[in-house]
Amino acid sequence: MNNVILLFVLFKIWIVSISFQTNSEKIEWSEYRKLTFNDFKGVPPEGVENIFKAVSTIDINIGRLDWNRNSFSFRIFAEFYCNESWIGQFARSNKVLIHEQIHFDIAEIYARKLRSKLNGKRINNSSKFLKNLNKILNDTREKMLAYQLQYDKETDHSRNYEKQKEWNAKIAKQLKLLERYKNSKVTIFFKN
Repeated sequence: MNNVILLFVLFKIWIVSISFQTNSEKIEWSEYRKLTFNDFKGVPPEGVENIFKAVSTIDINIGRLDWNRNSFSFRIFAEFYCNESWIGQFARSNKVLIHEQIHFDIAEIYARKLRSKLNGKRINNSSKFLKNLNKILNDTREKMLAYQLQYDKETDHSRNYEKQKEWNAKIAKQLKLLERYKNSKVTIFFKN
């Protein structure tokens, strides 16, 4: 019976995860690949040639249950949505591109924080944990969004050069501090 409940909860999480996704082309965060202007494939609204928009988030890809090890593996990753992201023709500059890369890097930082919180965790109640997994993801997304808004406010959307430099260094440092969590695979263990 517990196995049936567990599979139902996994299916429910998978459906919720799918509902958040769009048909957009996506780029998964990588330390070896930075965003380029070609990644911004969305069309800006008419009359906004001097502004930009980038969409990135963190998500979970449901993995597999290993009954022999009493474990559940999945992936937590940051991704950039190309078709929802755009740069107006008069906003195209390297400083804007760097600013948007930092937004994507912030998403990766929060993916790493979530991985560090969950990886290797031993839980008593698998059904309860899996029911709460979506809440844990959404709470992390909310914290990430607050941090993204703070970043935009302090840098004035890349216009404050000194603050932008400070944030560039701050984010690079945070990525380095969380480097041991750069692998997107997470495994949790169920106690009997």
